[in-house]
This record gives sequence, C-alpha cells and structure tokens, in this order.
Amino acid sequence: MTGSGSRFFNGADAMNLETIDYLHDLHFITQEQREKLSRLYSKDVFSLHYELRCVMYIGVLLFIAGLSLFAYNNLKTFGHQLFIFMLFTMMSSCLSYAVAKGRRYSNTEVVSPGIVYDYMLFLGCLLFSLTLGYAQFKYALFDGGWELVGLVPALVFIPLAYRYDHRGVLSLGIVSLASAIGLTVSPVSLMRHGFIPNTELISVGLAYGALLVVIGLTSDYSNIKKHFKTSYIHSGAHFLFIACLAGLVSEDKKLVFLIVLSVLCGFGAFYAKRFHSFSILVIVSVYTYIGVSYLVSRVITDTTVQPIYIVISFLTVIVALLTFRKHLSTG
Repeated sequence: MTGSGSRFFNGADAMNLETIDYLHDLHFITQEQREKLSRLYSKDVFSLHYELRCVMYIGVLLFIAGLSLFAYNNLKTFGHQLFIFMLFTMMSSCLSYAVAKGRRYSNTEVVSPGIVYDYMLFLGCLLFSLTLGYAQFKYALFDGGWELVGLVPALVFIPLAYRYDHRGVLSLGIVSLASAIGLTVSPVSLMRHGFIPNTELISVGLAYGALLVVIGLTSDYSNIKKHFKTSYIHSGAHFLFIACLAGLVSEDKKLVFLIVLSVLCGFGAFYAKRFHSFSILVIVSVYTYIGVSYLVSRVITDTTVQPIYIVISFLTVIVALLTFRKHLSTG
C-alpha cells in the first residue's frame, strides 16, 4: 500500500482505530467487521483464552492430587482392585469422550471443539499414567521395569497429541519419555544415580534436549503440526540448560560446561531474535543467570559483596529483558 494509506502501517502495532476506518472507507471490510475490530482494538473486548486454559490445567492437576489423597486416606476401605477399576472407568470415559468429539486429522492446526474437550483429553491421559503407575506399584506389571511406566504413556500420548491436536498431551508425552530414560528426579533415578547426576545422565539430557529442538525445527519446516514447534523448542531448551547446569555444578570439567552454556545462550538469543520469541529469551536469561551466578559465587566469597552482586545483576537482567522485548516488538 502506497500513498496516504502507508502511514497507517508502520510496525507490529500498526492496527489501530484509524487503520480500521481507512480499511472500511476502501471497502476492504464491512461495517459489522469494522465495529468488531473497533471494540477489539479499543480494549472493550479481550480474550480470556489462555487464562481459561491455565485454570483448566490447574483444575486437572488439583483433581488428580485430590484423587490421590482420597485413595491414600480410604484405600483400606475399598481395596486396591476397586480403586484401579475406578481409575480405569474414569480414564475410559474421558478418552471415549475425546475420541467421540475429536475432529478429523490435519497436518495444520485443528481448532479445538471446546475447553471441555481439552479438559477431558488431558485428564484422561493423566489418569492413564496414574492407573498404569499404581498397577505397577501394586502388581508389578513390568516386573520392576519402572522405565516402561514412562515409556508406555509416551508411546500413547505423542500419537494422541498429533491425532487430536493437543499441545498439553504432547508435553505429557515428552515428559513421560524423559522419565523413561531417567531424566526426571524420581525415586528410581535417585537410587541409581544419587542426588547428583552422573556424566552419563547429563550427556543423555543434552542429547534428548537437542533432539527435541531438532524435531521442533523439523516440524516447522516440514509443515507437519508447525504449531507444535513451540512445545518441542521450549521442552528441549529446558532439558539442555538443566543438564548443562547440572554438569556445571557437579562435574570437574566446569570450563567445558561453561562453554556449552555460552553456546546455548548464543543460539537461544539468536532464535529469540530470529523468531521474535520472548519466552525463549526468558528461558535463556534465567538459566544463564543461574549458571553465571553460581560461578561468581565460587569466586566472590565475601558475604558483603555477594548481596550487592545479586541486586545489581538481577536488575541488569530485568532491564535487558524489557529492552530486548521492546526491540522484538518494534523490530
């Protein structure tokens, strides 16, 4: 668009009431669309989509926690078999509802049938993990192979996430697969590796995080569930940085892990700039700050200087994040 109209489009925040009126005058939008857009951009109308989804996930977790507490307090009353049957019945009901209401598969993003559908699918998957874990605990379904309690749900959740287009279920699958290879802090990994992760576990963490990042980038370029990229990239970033910090704290080769941390920080900053991802920038900043602060605490042992460093460095990071966010929004 050239001429007088170009002055209305000069950045990421270009859409405003003036622009809407101009589009209406050119007959690009109808009067009804003009009124809806005017209410939206004048902040008379705002979305509670993400807030409701957060409430939904919190509700699911609270339900699972309440169910576990109920079973713990009343298990002697109704027995293990009845409790497993209750879990299986609830799980089957939730997943059956999701299958019945689910829409046809597409490589692109599929609009959810509603928040109830998201709730039931996510709850059904959590109940599946809970049922399998409790059955393994009580009846040793896999002969002590607790890794399968994480692997089996991962093999179920990841295909379900793609079939029914649910990023929450995808995240469950990623975490379940991580637990199967001993990356999460579980009683099994603590008994086998101790409270401080060993070199092999750190290496697996770095490899798993890198794999998730590669899958996320591949899904973006292959046009297969491109919107899943964020889940893969964020999860991969967490695993990469956590493994790097674990090596920095527990291993003797601190210089090696400092170099790895620097490389991850550079790639993360490049990705945040390239794809305008403020969330990745926050992840990179937090983990890098923790790693650098740990090293500084090993050098600066004066208890009077350490608080000064914490205050100054923390404020510097906050200011840098806000400045970079402003730069992202206008760049």
